Amino acid sequence: MSNRFEKYDHTARRGGRLTPTTGRLDWCLSVGLAICSAFAVACAPAELACTETATCTPTGHKDGGTDTSLDAVGAEDAETRIDLATEPTEPPIDSPVDATIDAPKIEDSEAGPSEDIRGDASPDVPVIDAASEPGACDPGTAKSPTDSTCLISEKYGVFVSPQGSNTAGAGIRAAPYKTLARALQAAKGNVMRVYACDEGSGYTDALTIDATFDGMSLYGGFECTTWTYATTRRARVHPASGVALNVKGLTAGVTVEDFEFDAADAPVGESSIGAIVGTAANLTLRRVTIQAGKGGAGADGADGANGADALSVELSEEGLPAICPADVSQQFGGMWLRPAPCATLGGVGGAANRGQSGGAGVAGGPTTNIATSNIGTGGGPGAAGAKGSDGNPGAPGMAGSAGGMFSASGYTVAQSGSNGLDGYPAQGGGGGVASSASGLWNCIGASGGAGGMGGCGGSAGIGGASGGASVALLTWMAPITLDQCELTSSAGGTGGKGGNGGNGGFGKWGALGGHAYTGDAGAPGGAGIGMGATGGPGGNGGNGGSAAGGDGGPSYTIVYKGSAPIKLNGTLLAHREGGAKGIGGAVTNVKAPDGLIGGAADDFIVP
Repeated sequence: MSNRFEKYDHTARRGGRLTPTTGRLDWCLSVGLAICSAFAVACAPAELACTETATCTPTGHKDGGTDTSLDAVGAEDAETRIDLATEPTEPPIDSPVDATIDAPKIEDSEAGPSEDIRGDASPDVPVIDAASEPGACDPGTAKSPTDSTCLISEKYGVFVSPQGSNTAGAGIRAAPYKTLARALQAAKGNVMRVYACDEGSGYTDALTIDATFDGMSLYGGFECTTWTYATTRRARVHPASGVALNVKGLTAGVTVEDFEFDAADAPVGESSIGAIVGTAANLTLRRVTIQAGKGGAGADGADGANGADALSVELSEEGLPAICPADVSQQFGGMWLRPAPCATLGGVGGAANRGQSGGAGVAGGPTTNIATSNIGTGGGPGAAGAKGSDGNPGAPGMAGSAGGMFSASGYTVAQSGSNGLDGYPAQGGGGGVASSASGLWNCIGASGGAGGMGGCGGSAGIGGASGGASVALLTWMAPITLDQCELTSSAGGTGGKGGNGGNGGFGKWGALGGHAYTGDAGAPGGAGIGMGATGGPGGNGGNGGSAAGGDGGPSYTIVYKGSAPIKLNGTLLAHREGGAKGIGGAVTNVKAPDGLIGGAADDFIVP
């Protein structure tokens, strides 16, 4: 037993054998503690009989084969053989020791699991030795495939391709998933990395990263056939509508590298925002392109309807004829019994009285909100009714008073241009005077005709809506780092045109007075009795007020509230023009105001 822990000098060899010297501690330090421990087990007193006869098989081997894993346990030369005989001259050179069976297994702490049920890196991807590059393949580090290609392995990431399958796929290179959402779910709490390729079709589902994916990383520079990585490639995310990238609720943070997020042009009245980051910490975008589409145009306002024209008079509105002899003491003038299309009314014709002068006609209505007061009165003696006044026009709309507003969820467009006001109805014409039967005690004159109805006011124009925004990145109380990124906004949405006010309706002529009486010279009434006077025509309705145009939407590359995004390594920002102003409506040279031109800038700070 005194010779079991002899020192072996690795530098001196005799015919293929190691030269024995004395010294247990030096020998242990030379070959490594693990092998030394294995020797101690293998050469315990219970094994004395076989070792003394040089027939003891080293622990862990049944066939005396060679173990080439000595590098993994710290040996200096994987081809070095160690003799286990009690005497240095007894064991043969081809009886090596495998100290990895009973000895504690020694792994590089940053090399990851010793086995990978999802497969190793493909042969065409160079693998960096974790032992020579400490920490390079630790999935917990911040290193990306651009730092170490050994990370391109199912051991460290879940693979996803637009041509993959969420049902038949396994998240490996040979069978990737189809969507980023499925890959994130598979990587969550496991490898924590998503490897995305793009052969040109891109991903049509928007990407949402919330607190459940905190601490993960996504890499999009892969080629779909060989799964090689290049920082010049981008995996493109381009949903048909809405925000392309939504991030919220992060604490540890997320890294996204080599992706492109494209928001589509927005529909009418909506905004196009490439990415929204809300209340999330430690988000890093590296070599990421974000492109916002055009803001949606504001809807044009509708034109107001024209006011209704007045009704035409009929026989029922005419005065009654003169009578001689008369068996009635009075007969009423013509009047409107049919309903009017709006609040206008021709005046009642003057009443005829037996043996007396004819009565005056009544003024038409309304008498307020008309262009000229005190007209449209009834006819005086022998006169027709006066023309009714035109209605007042409606006031035009005003420009929107409230600008657009950003929030954690997006953009609310500016207030639309305000509507105009409806035009007012015209005054009806005055009723005509009745004819006189004065001195003819047995006769009655003809009554006056009703005044004509006035036209109705035109309807107001409807204001133009404001345009939507184009924003590449909106961050809300969310520190974010942009490293070598390119962000671009497109034009803001054009403001909608304000509607024109409707024209006022036309007034109509008044009704005829009653017919005259033409008797014989010797008959009662002598030379006869004249006809009743005609009612006056109604005025024209007032025009409706035109509406104001909407504001143009803004074009901002970055909008943020709270901390400003950190821009590193030549991150580029570009914006386009703000949306054009909406033009205000007009009618008969009375124009409503235009909207405002949308703002434009690379950075916009939300107060």
